[in-house]
Amino acid sequence: MVRMEFEELKKSVKDIIAGAQRDSRPVGLDAIASGREVETPSGRFYLIERHLSEFYDRHEEFLACYIEALSRRVPERHQHRDFRRFLRASREGLLYLDIEKGGTIGAPVFLIGTMFERGGSLRIQQLLARDYSEERAIIEHLAAMMDGFDMLVTYNGKTFDIPALVERARANGINFRPLDEHFDLLHEARRRWKRYLRDCKLRTIETRIRGVRRLVGEIPSEAIPRAFENYLKTGNTAPLRDILDHNALDLLSMAHMILTMLSEMA
Repeated sequence: MVRMEFEELKKSVKDIIAGAQRDSRPVGLDAIASGREVETPSGRFYLIERHLSEFYDRHEEFLACYIEALSRRVPERHQHRDFRRFLRASREGLLYLDIEKGGTIGAPVFLIGTMFERGGSLRIQQLLARDYSEERAIIEHLAAMMDGFDMLVTYNGKTFDIPALVERARANGINFRPLDEHFDLLHEARRRWKRYLRDCKLRTIETRIRGVRRLVGEIPSEAIPRAFENYLKTGNTAPLRDILDHNALDLLSMAHMILTMLSEMA
């Protein structure tokens, strides 16, 4: 189950990449993402909620595996202090986080992906700035949202996601304080697998450690800023489909990585 393959992902949108490349006609946001407009004191943004069934045929099996693994008591001896703190955290206190931003230093954040457990179900919420004027609203919403959680879970978040959010919050005049508890999976991955791998990028962990591969054509990280700029210039939301799926898959990949780590300890 831990090695559930990403070939099952996005079963209802398996032709999305090729379709977006073929079709240059404007596509409305409602056509590519089920969401709603949210009003904040700083303005509006688009909130998208995703369900596991969008990504897995066997989503109930994955969810059961996740809950069972994080509920099981595992030996803490010989584990790094960061992992021990993670093991002691409540499942519903975990907030998975992954952002997408422009490609230059100091560029605005336009997408904040979050995942968390509520009522025995994993929920994915994506905060989308439909243009850079909505950046303040998504950061403000995240700042308020974090009050309901105890620990952040990221991949390279201590170096990338959190510094970027802090910088952009400052630029927007927002009082943004990250959670004190932060489990950065990149550091744990390096401790466990660095000696076996050429690097510890998220894709490398997926293919070399977990033995899975995302759908061919899934947009690479380095192409995301240009894809978003294309949307801003043309008004065609088709490129956003790939960005939203990429972001959601990164969140799910973190959960899978935790299952892999826990299975090694069983």
